[in-house]
Amino acid sequence: MRHADDEVRVLEEVLHRLAARFPGVPAEVVSGIVQTERQRLDDRPIREFMPLLVERASAERLRRRTVDG
Repeated sequence: MRHADDEVRVLEEVLHRLAARFPGVPAEVVSGIVQTERQRLDDRPIREFMPLLVERASAERLRRRTVDG
């Protein structure tokens, strides 16, 4: 169970970093994107890199959103 708690904590840090990086995007949108990317990777057996992959995919989606308007 500790691993799951650590994962939640790290994903909260990811959320805060992305919200700070994309201040023009509402927090609930950033949160929704992070949750969607997390769910997309949820069935993967190796969890070690999941937060990094979620952050990268979420940042890319947020970048496209801010560029596309």
